[in-house]
Amino acid sequence: MAQSEHPVLFEGETDEAFNKRLDQFFQSEVALTLSDALLAPIEGSEVRERFEVTDDKKAAWAIKRLRALRVTMEMNQSMADEEIAKVKEWVEDVNKNIAQDASYFIALLTRYALQQRRDLDRKSIKLPHGALKTRAGSVKWDINDEVFLAWAKVNAPDLIKVVETPKLAEAQKVFIVAVTDSVATDDSTGAIVDTSGVVVTLKGEIVPGIKTTQLDPSVTVETN
Repeated sequence: MAQSEHPVLFEGETDEAFNKRLDQFFQSEVALTLSDALLAPIEGSEVRERFEVTDDKKAAWAIKRLRALRVTMEMNQSMADEEIAKVKEWVEDVNKNIAQDASYFIALLTRYALQQRRDLDRKSIKLPHGALKTRAGSVKWDINDEVFLAWAKVNAPDLIKVVETPKLAEAQKVFIVAVTDSVATDDSTGAIVDTSGVVVTLKGEIVPGIKTTQLDPSVTVETN
């Protein structure tokens, strides 16, 4: 099927006339199959800038186009994944024997470097095509938390780190978001206080250190 041409704003055309042509265009485009939609991408900055979803008909057309775009992206990603898998399989195959040879030479050089450090205290050996460097091993500490903490609570409490964090989930169960004006006057000081988004106890006392913000509704666009 030939690709339909999208309406563009003609010079001197009124908004009413342009929107009418858009409606006619959408009525014909809603009947496109998925393959038709894939072959007819939206083009023209005028259409993009002027188009708005104002009813279910236009929403149906827009979500159909969205589905086509998502299917196209999934197809592209699938092809890319297949090519990437092939390249990974190829490089693993050609490097298998090479990696075994590399490991063999690394083992030989490691033994030599350790022997030179032990016998001649040579910490670094410079060679024409590289260098062998050794460092003294560090001391690894393995702590049994349960056993150590039981001892440290009695003998070395300063070695125990105590982390205090608010229990937000519990706070949300016992405190209430106050519905108040955005500002109020502090009875004790007379100062103007911002009270928007505060939380209060069941007795109506403002809880310091907590502010709430009403977030915008979220929208999920599902295609099938």
